[in-house]
Amino acid sequence: MKTLFWGYFSRFTSIASSLIIMPFALHNFSAEEFNIWMLFVAFFGLIVVFDFGLTPALSRHYNYILAGAQTIEKEGISKVVKKEINKKLFSQLYYSSRMIFNIITFLAAGILFFSYIFYLKDIAAKSNINIAIEWLLYSLSILISLICLSYNALFFGTNNINSIYKTCSISNISFFVIAILLIMADYGLLSIAIARLISAAAYFIQARIEIYNNKIFENLTTLKDNSYIDITKKIFPNASKIGGVSLGNFLSTKISILLVANYLPPNISGSYSLALNIFSVIISLSLLYMSINTPNLNKLYQLGDVKSAISLQNKIYIYSIALFVLGSLSFIVLAPFLLKLIGSNVELPAVIILLIFTINSLFECIRTISMNFISCSNYIPFLKTTITTGILITLSTFIMFELNNTSIMTPLLCILIANSIYNNWIWVYCEYKERHKLL
Repeated sequence: MKTLFWGYFSRFTSIASSLIIMPFALHNFSAEEFNIWMLFVAFFGLIVVFDFGLTPALSRHYNYILAGAQTIEKEGISKVVKKEINKKLFSQLYYSSRMIFNIITFLAAGILFFSYIFYLKDIAAKSNINIAIEWLLYSLSILISLICLSYNALFFGTNNINSIYKTCSISNISFFVIAILLIMADYGLLSIAIARLISAAAYFIQARIEIYNNKIFENLTTLKDNSYIDITKKIFPNASKIGGVSLGNFLSTKISILLVANYLPPNISGSYSLALNIFSVIISLSLLYMSINTPNLNKLYQLGDVKSAISLQNKIYIYSIALFVLGSLSFIVLAPFLLKLIGSNVELPAVIILLIFTINSLFECIRTISMNFISCSNYIPFLKTTITTGILITLSTFIMFELNNTSIMTPLLCILIANSIYNNWIWVYCEYKERHKLL
């Protein structure tokens, strides 16, 4: 119950960090500034791509080790299980994760730099806005967040889920409080950049406090060799598959924000980005019950308790879909009135557009739940199809825009059609087959 409270409170503060700031931004930012902020948000979403699937892969292996696994396998679960925890294996996994995330952070810094030089600088110039300082601070916040991903894996993997949600809550609260104060003081986009950097620093500090308060390092021992490199070789193949899935998902959804910003006027681009980000929040909230129970799902799978695992998965479906439907309908009905009430400089798309957003988001929610269950087996079969679909969506949207089909409907239909060819149904079917194989 405590975990559920912190989970929902964390999601509430996450929503607050977007939705409570939103009225102030919509009222104080110009359409051009709001559009650039939405681009910043899209790039912040790249953290999941930079993670490259390591957080869920690492946390799953922590789950296995604490359940008594004595080896880490490239695919499948350990065949050697004992009652005691293998502290050397735990330590190898931790040091491996630190090395990997340091490398990823360095590479991400280069990508963020070139993104500004070859894309964001030109987009800002079209609106006569200079965002060099804002982007520098925002990029630093992304890099700090990447370093913190190793802590996320540790929290989820050791079943200290309260810690991660408490840490997220503190970070989110610091973000929206500071952002609102600075927006009201007319600091513009700099408000968002400063607030995001401070919130990332707060996350880092609180994560370290939680690690030591909960004695998470009690199973950590000093390694006298570089044996953790061998662990990296075993983890990375499946992690890279999940990372490829994350990249495919980014191409399938967030990349459209970058294309829309390049081809459509700022007011229309901002409208599209606003709707897409709010539906992302709704999806995140809807999948909270799944996130909280994934460590238990992994553990039940490792222990071979199939009936309990399937029962838990059924509950995840019921809670997640019910919450998504409630959230989506509430947004469609209430949002237009709320935007009018605050005197927003950005409007929502038409109702028919919002309904297509809802359909796309519902499919995303369902397939994510199915893919999460399949991942418990440590087999990741999603890579090729997700990447292919993401590339198809990106290319088709780009081609349609180049052919002057510059409508806000264009990227939504490209997403719906491309995903419906395969992704929107295949993983539900694969989960169905997995259940029957287990039973």
